[in-house]
Amino acid sequence: MLVSCSYCNGMHKRGAACQFRPKRKGGEKDPANYINRFRSTMAWRKKRAEIRRRDLELCQYCKEHGRYNFHNLEVHHIIPISDNWYKRLENDNLITLCNSCHRMADRSEISKRVLWEIIAKNPHA
Repeated sequence: MLVSCSYCNGMHKRGAACQFRPKRKGGEKDPANYINRFRSTMAWRKKRAEIRRRDLELCQYCKEHGRYNFHNLEVHHIIPISDNWYKRLENDNLITLCNSCHRMADRSEISKRVLWEIIAKNPHA
């Protein structure tokens, strides 16, 4: 059955998508939107502060290699939020890294296995 389309004023089969229908940007079903909103929640801010305290305000990868770096620290999700939403606040998925090490971890130049081993060695974890 054909129905009239309010986007192109043409006729389409019922349920067919019109090429002129506007695309959603940052809509509720967009995973990037959930992630961006999560990063501004009180739960994330508290967890981020907790992880930094646990890691003694030091980049854990630098510390593992004999350097004590406490500048430009960020909390890294070993398994990205986009891959597993439910691990976003789990302590064993979070580690403090300097922004340089964080970028390397995001590019897989530092393996997930290495980061988990560092967390496992941490006496404060």
